[in-house]
Amino acid sequence: MSGRNDNTRDAGRSRGRGLRGRGRGRVASMPIVDGPVEKTLPNFVKVKSLRAGTRSYDVVVQVCEVEFEATKTERRRLRTVTSKCTRAVVGDETGCITLYIRQPETSDLFKEGNFLLLLNTKMHRGGDDFWLEADNWSAVKKMEGNEQLLPAEFPPFTANKDVDCSKKAPIKPEFSKVDALEPESKGVAVIVKVAEVREGVKSKGPSTLPSVEAVVADETAAITVLARGQNVAALQKDAVVAILNAKILMLAGHMKLSVDRWSSVKPLELVDKALLPGDFVGIAAPALANDKSAVEWELV
Repeated sequence: MSGRNDNTRDAGRSRGRGLRGRGRGRVASMPIVDGPVEKTLPNFVKVKSLRAGTRSYDVVVQVCEVEFEATKTERRRLRTVTSKCTRAVVGDETGCITLYIRQPETSDLFKEGNFLLLLNTKMHRGGDDFWLEADNWSAVKKMEGNEQLLPAEFPPFTANKDVDCSKKAPIKPEFSKVDALEPESKGVAVIVKVAEVREGVKSKGPSTLPSVEAVVADETAAITVLARGQNVAALQKDAVVAILNAKILMLAGHMKLSVDRWSSVKPLELVDKALLPGDFVGIAAPALANDKSAVEWELV
């Protein structure tokens, strides 16, 4: 039989009950600040400086396009969820980006040409796509009537529709000439003309991917390309192609240009013109006589 009575047991239970209890359960009161609280103005940034992550952004934008009954599909906790929202293309003088809005009450603000203040929005990324999202924690305000939130002497602007910040900007490769290739060359980018295509050596393993050997050349030299898989289709006789992220493979002392799954072969007409060298005018006379793969290298 226990020596504790009911009153002692009840007193022990009352301790640590949060606001009602005593001792460890007591919550300290917040200090009272006298006088008005200083308001913090939003820290506005440009569209081109947005980065995907957990940070929130404040931006001033002009509405370029609006789609009120759009749908957005995304992954949430191992599930695919499709939801209705408003999709808009907004931007400033540095570029434009896609914006998804989950606030139906703000639909009246999204009219082409309107200037808006987007507060506490977040930048997201999926693959090579970027987008801005205004959720329930964000605020969308019309710039007219809210000038007090803008920095002093805020300059007017017009959205730059020529710069699309919704897509990852491609990295411009450093193209080289075939004659400059060495046995240690990696990350090779060349523009060549296909002179000859023949069936490649079949793999000893269970792989069923197609493979070819192709002799390619520019105006300085020629070399044999070893390609497999999806890169085979672009290697057609007399085609001018851009080979990106290839590497030199040494076989029996001879140089071969290896095009693996990390590489790409594209017809020149499908390559973005901005990625090509500024002085490129074409390949008029491929230098097939200077065959880099015919030279035998020795270790010294």
